[in-house]
Amino acid sequence: MTKTLVESVKPLRLDAYYYGFDGSGVDEIDLILSAVACAGKAYHHTDDWTDATPLYDERFKGANPVEWIQNAATEAAAEITRLASRIEELERAQADLAADLERRARTCERLNPKAHDGPSYHRLDGKAQAYRHAAELARQTHSDKG
Repeated sequence: MTKTLVESVKPLRLDAYYYGFDGSGVDEIDLILSAVACAGKAYHHTDDWTDATPLYDERFKGANPVEWIQNAATEAAAEITRLASRIEELERAQADLAADLERRARTCERLNPKAHDGPSYHRLDGKAQAYRHAAELARQTHSDKG
């Protein structure tokens, strides 16, 4: 998640009047915690959290503490969703790469069928040997995930 946002500006307030939070180390989550802490600092009663309130922090979005909290949670959810999509995309790319490496390794074996007959394995040319090694690593990585 993003680290640069909090590092470039003042620290988030995580203490209210009667309670406080420890930072999680994840900016998006800490912004939610800060919005709750600032809501508690601004008002003793939650029924006042919908009243228009001056911003405690320029990173909050909204006119009142309920909006600060909701908007911070919505943005955190969007970032989590974006990262989950990116992970899925990278996993698909890894699987495609593993399949491509496997095809290339089979092609190398077909072109040089004696390459795996005992000690002559070392005679594979550099490219074929690299494909074989990469395909084996890809198989190991893919089987470790399963």
